[in-house]
Amino acid sequence: MEQDKPAYLLDIVEVAKEKRIRCQADGCGHPVYARVHVVLVDGLFQVLGGDCFQRLYGRSLLGATSFYGGSVGLPTRLDDEMRLLLETNTAEFIERLEARRKELETKAARSGQVTSASAQPTIGSPTIPKAGRRFVFPVNDPSTAPYEGSEMLKWKWVQDREYAAASLSEAKVTYEPHAEMIVRYYSGFDLNYSPYHFALTVELEQFLPKCVILRTLHELGLVEQD
Repeated sequence: MEQDKPAYLLDIVEVAKEKRIRCQADGCGHPVYARVHVVLVDGLFQVLGGDCFQRLYGRSLLGATSFYGGSVGLPTRLDDEMRLLLETNTAEFIERLEARRKELETKAARSGQVTSASAQPTIGSPTIPKAGRRFVFPVNDPSTAPYEGSEMLKWKWVQDREYAAASLSEAKVTYEPHAEMIVRYYSGFDLNYSPYHFALTVELEQFLPKCVILRTLHELGLVEQD
């Protein structure tokens, strides 16, 4: 039976066959090693074998590109350390993936700068991101440090809704364009899901980095440290 909760496919990974891990689907627990799907659902991380993923989310996530790049045909191969993290501390596992993603994005940006500096300028339509691309630019800003890595998972929504509403009212006069967009998403978002879940949703749809989204939520007085 397929789930009706919002789900995000974070990565598809593979571990050594002799070091299989347990599928976390309810009632399963079978050891899996290939096509291991890492999913964020209902604000929680879940590690699923390929068959259970297909059974639970196959239709809703059909053709989805995993957030960190692994696919059924080319899964992310995990070493022993990352396999252990996936099995025992999924949040830290995601933090490692995020750090690696930022490193690769920074290298790609530097490479692009060198290429563009040596190429002849051209006039034409703007560059369109490739299909399935989830990230557009790296962030190299010290002010986002409290909103990156494992820190992303420590933010929670401000529970005093009157305070949050007052903060939004005061901030309206200084809204930046991306802040207006974030407020629109916030207004229609189910706050039973975490701020990290919110940031992931907005990044997937608007190509705005999660750290910037979380920092903006904090500046608007909508989140606080857990």
